[in-house]
Amino acid sequence: MVEPRDLVLTPSARLSRALQRDWALQHLDEGIHAWEKPDIAPLSVWFRALQTEILVTRSVSELPMSSSQSRLLWQKIIEADVLVGQTGLAKLAEAAWLLIHEYELPKPDQWPEALLNEDQRAFKRWAKAYQSHCRQHQLTDFPQFLDTLPEGCASGWVSLPQSITLQGFHLAPAPRYRRIFDAMAEAGVDIRHIAPNEPAIKNKVRMHCCPSTDDEVTRAAHWAKDWIQARPNERVAIVIPNLGQTLSRVEKNLRAVLDPPAFCLEPDAPPSWHISLGHPLNQTPMVADALAILKLNTHRMSQPDAARLLRSPWLKGWPTEKASRHRLILKLNDRQPHWLDLKTLIRYAREGGCSLLAKGLTAWQRQRDKSPSSTDSEHWAEQFQQELSALGFGFGRTLNSIEYQTLQHWHRVLEDHSGLGALNVPEQQGVSRQAALTQIQAMASDVLFREQDPGTPISILGVQEAMGSAFDAAWLTGMDHETWPSQARRDPLIPGIMQTDILMSTPEGAVTLAKHQLSGLLSMAPHIEASHPIGDETLTLKPTRLLQQWIEWENVSHTEPLQPMPFSPVALEKVCDDTQGPQAEAGQTTGGIRLLNDQSACPFRAFGIHRLKAKEHREPKPGMPAKDRGTLVHDVLERFWKETHDSEGLAQLDDPALQQKVTALVEQRLAEYVAQFPRALDAQGQHLEIQNVVPKVVRWLALERHRPGFVTEHLEDKMTLSIGPLILEGKPDRIDRLETGERVVIDYKTGKTSRSDWNPSVRLKDGQLPAYALTLDPPPKAIAFARVGKDQAKFDGFASGDTQIDGIEAIENYRRAPFKAIDDWQELLDAWRQGLESLASEYQQGQAAVDPVKPIVCRYCHLKAVCRIAERQAFFDLEAGAAQAGGAHE
Repeated sequence: MVEPRDLVLTPSARLSRALQRDWALQHLDEGIHAWEKPDIAPLSVWFRALQTEILVTRSVSELPMSSSQSRLLWQKIIEADVLVGQTGLAKLAEAAWLLIHEYELPKPDQWPEALLNEDQRAFKRWAKAYQSHCRQHQLTDFPQFLDTLPEGCASGWVSLPQSITLQGFHLAPAPRYRRIFDAMAEAGVDIRHIAPNEPAIKNKVRMHCCPSTDDEVTRAAHWAKDWIQARPNERVAIVIPNLGQTLSRVEKNLRAVLDPPAFCLEPDAPPSWHISLGHPLNQTPMVADALAILKLNTHRMSQPDAARLLRSPWLKGWPTEKASRHRLILKLNDRQPHWLDLKTLIRYAREGGCSLLAKGLTAWQRQRDKSPSSTDSEHWAEQFQQELSALGFGFGRTLNSIEYQTLQHWHRVLEDHSGLGALNVPEQQGVSRQAALTQIQAMASDVLFREQDPGTPISILGVQEAMGSAFDAAWLTGMDHETWPSQARRDPLIPGIMQTDILMSTPEGAVTLAKHQLSGLLSMAPHIEASHPIGDETLTLKPTRLLQQWIEWENVSHTEPLQPMPFSPVALEKVCDDTQGPQAEAGQTTGGIRLLNDQSACPFRAFGIHRLKAKEHREPKPGMPAKDRGTLVHDVLERFWKETHDSEGLAQLDDPALQQKVTALVEQRLAEYVAQFPRALDAQGQHLEIQNVVPKVVRWLALERHRPGFVTEHLEDKMTLSIGPLILEGKPDRIDRLETGERVVIDYKTGKTSRSDWNPSVRLKDGQLPAYALTLDPPPKAIAFARVGKDQAKFDGFASGDTQIDGIEAIENYRRAPFKAIDDWQELLDAWRQGLESLASEYQQGQAAVDPVKPIVCRYCHLKAVCRIAERQAFFDLEAGAAQAGGAHE
């Protein structure tokens, strides 16, 4: 038994926690409820703590650098040399520097030039600059500290424990650590090694041959679940090589087996399993939200960024205002363009019943206004913390254990960032906000976060985390000949000839390392299950032969993948008639003529939008939305004709005057738009809109010069439409009176449209202009679309007789499908009336069948998830296929 004053060092943090747990359980079993905590720590953690303790107690002038500080210094040196110092390159340099010191390799300044490639020569330069900076500013890092420890142990200025126990080391520590332990032993420290257990498998091991790596994990999870259900007091492990690279897929497969409700998006069950490795901290929801908030530009933020802020559950007031905040997102989508500012967001928050959010945003705005353009790392960390505090970050919904641990890690990242200024790197004394946030994000990505194990019976481990652990049973996945041994890997920044003593750098060393690791894995439990994938058509995988020196196995082949979750039939709800809704009241209704267009397109669409109020909320895109651009064209033409009045006024404007007038109207309307939405368009965006809209309008007005004389009688005037049992409202874009006294109803269109949409022989696709024609008394002589497009300008319509307007055809002379059966204008009006009244009656009676007139109707419909048209179509296709097969068989 380890004495409380003994120092126990382990190769991994997980083994340290496991020994702490075993120590506590042993005392509880003995009836002891209070005990002295043993000193158990991972090897690297203890040496780093020793570095800090020595430098503090000796009051030396050297300042120890953290890993984050060291990496930043490497990055700055690399950037000064190669211009683009990526974070990954700094990580490689830091890892190579540590490897050189741990394995006592020659220092870079001793490397012969003849042995080096370009990358290694660059690293040699970087290392020289790195050491020079450390000497100049009295800095020391962890690798350099290791070099001084043997001398420190011998000279007595290092405070050493009485005894050190090394436990769980299936491989001896690196040469530098061995030299340090030898120096400690000479200084009187009792160094003890607890030899790892040898494999002692009593029975033959079953080797499962699985269709895939996913199937391996699924079978291992089922095995672990069954084992724990039969033996509730035991603990099992699943070991997965390369766990870090397959973590997301492993989690998905495990959750499907061990926690099916959570896999189906229900609340998580009490944890029964724990994975030793985690995801980067910056990918956790809480830290990702914090970084996104800090990156926001309060003067110009996009709607997606604003929506993320509003949806964040970590902000103060979330429990009471979450429904209001979600409604606020929809309101912003409907009423604001893609870009908005913080003042607008605060105003909408107050109006939308989000008073706590508005208060937090106001405090955040005041804090953001204090943000400097550049400052040092310490002040940036303080500034970021104050900004998040102003928003009440971390005081939203009640944090669970995982979220609380996440918040603690985030605070540690900010603390580490505040210490970067101690490097005395000139650039670090005055960095921009963006640079500081980039550094913090990189630091958060280096932290692999996984919540602490609450004592779950099932542990999922990587190979390194499993070494030295003890369980009642274990399943070892990936036991194939390609994984064991793995390929040799050399550090690319160190000459290969200098890495021969590092196991992973040579094929022989890789085999030796694999044998040590397999020995440790086989000794972790008395009962072992093993598995390997079968590979694919390019490579067949077999069990590794390295296992033969310890165990025999029985091959168990699985040809079909195992289902993660059991499936059982459920009783399906049968609906007798799902095409009929309740009858609506006759008379006044909202929705305008679009209601009948939707009823024509699909009865369920009309029912969902106008009866159920299932409104579509689309996130606006950057720039001016197409809807607003179309409104801009309508408004410009309306203002033009209010000033010009008729064809004579148009004729008096020559081309330069027309161009000037239209440009002035467009600029005026755009100025009003920008005044309403200040962040929607910048100066360049306004210029592009002018270049886009002015030619359209000028081209259209030039076309109208060639029409016979007319007067604009009505512009955007409201009209009441009585159609069948419904009373609707409409607003014709324009009604002209011709020289004959007859009228023409015109509807501006900036997108695609066609008079074929007025086909009365099918459900009327676009009933707007036909409805206006039926309402006016007397009926107009013609109705027409005015196509105000970028590349074309033309009328497209029908008339009673000749109007002498190009593009408007006399229905009496039109003999092309689908109107060739129509003989005169009155017959067309009657057909339209019948079609519109039929649509109005269907809507009023509640007919809501899922019956799109064309497949294209469903392409952009927002109700597909409600009507389940895709599932219905698949069912109909299946039924049709079965019927055809049956008929052919008969």
